[in-house]
Amino acid sequence: GVYLCGDLSRDNEFSQAIENSLPAPLLRLEPFRSLIYEPPEGEVQTANQIAPQLATAAGLAMRSGGDC
Repeated sequence: GVYLCGDLSRDNEFSQAIENSLPAPLLRLEPFRSLIYEPPEGEVQTANQIAPQLATAAGLAMRSGGDC
């Protein structure tokens, strides 16, 4: 599949247009799927909705000291 992240991942028209032009399925990137974290009470749905927009931040946060 092809992963979509960032602000445009929430735009259904954009996602549909991209998916229709690709030979592979379009998937929303879930950067927190393999991380252990607990969103604030009542914010689980919001955290899941904005997760693709936080892909770059999540990747940068997981870097080690020598990953420059």
